[in-house]
Amino acid sequence: MKLIRTCTTALLVAAGLFHTIPSAAQPVFPTKPVHWIVPFPPGGAAEIASRVIANRLRVVWGQPVLIDSKPGAGTIIGTEAIAKSAPDGHTFGLVITAHVVNPSLRKLPYDTLKDLTGVSQLVNLHLAFIAHASAPYNNIADLVAYS
Repeated sequence: MKLIRTCTTALLVAAGLFHTIPSAAQPVFPTKPVHWIVPFPPGGAAEIASRVIANRLRVVWGQPVLIDSKPGAGTIIGTEAIAKSAPDGHTFGLVITAHVVNPSLRKLPYDTLKDLTGVSQLVNLHLAFIAHASAPYNNIADLVAYS
């Protein structure tokens, strides 16, 4: 019985010592400037939304968030830059529905499922289909019938 008590006490003391030893914690993210890739030309809605969010992230993170516009090829150029960046969490980007459509239309230089991961939905945009007021249709059904 005395042996069990001694072993139990030794284990508790050892557990307490390990608990108080400071761990080699990872540095607080981010540790350097963050690159935000926007696969559209400057001045559009995607870049404007990115800059608004990036300004807030700069304040929260205490690090620069650099917007990098990489337009072209239906968002493939910018998305490839994200996919082929260093996997250190300091490069991320914006994708839209083209991210889902492109794999069915083209051979891509990256794998959308293996090379990229979703982080968050940033915005919810509503799109409208508009035409000249004198057009002979007023809704999608009319447009389909007209076509």
